[in-house]
Amino acid sequence: ITIASTREFASRILMPSIAKLTKDSDATVSIVSSDNSIEKLLLSGQADFGFDCGRPTDPLIAHKSVAKESFALVASREYIKKNKIKHKENLSDSDYLHFTRSSLFILSSEVSIKRRFGSFSDISTLREACKLGHGWAILPYYTVINELKEGKLKLIPGHKSNHMHFGVWWLRERKSIAPWVLKSLSWLEDQEKNLFYEE
Repeated sequence: ITIASTREFASRILMPSIAKLTKDSDATVSIVSSDNSIEKLLLSGQADFGFDCGRPTDPLIAHKSVAKESFALVASREYIKKNKIKHKENLSDSDYLHFTRSSLFILSSEVSIKRRFGSFSDISTLREACKLGHGWAILPYYTVINELKEGKLKLIPGHKSNHMHFGVWWLRERKSIAPWVLKSLSWLEDQEKNLFYEE
């Protein structure tokens, strides 16, 4: 069985608990990942089903959302101290690190962005830029949970935790994949504690 997901989800959520997902199955599991949507992987037949946030755009792909994914407003402790950031309101004159896959709806009207350090197509590079003090970012909570625990990044107060939904995606015509979809929905629901936080 081949499972598709984003690189970060694969490494931070899927791999640590894949044994629970594949329990009672003798299937050999392959993981394919992308920094973008997993739609192409499903449509091309490179994956049997997968995990992603939001909604697919192609009507050939079915999906069911089951877990909330929240976004955290973060920066390094050094950056926060150097720029005297005590609240999200202090960010307008600070460098913003933009993740290209996140639409600006996540910020809504919370923060006025005047300065951008740059845009990043993959979370790992953006996260490293944030840890190194190049600016602040809004990232999926699960992608920075370890760094928050280790003190390498810090939450900036005042950000309302907007969220999207994570779900299971599969090709509608693949009826044989139904047992895996059901198992995956249950498994993903159990992962919500790692995907979502409320300030």
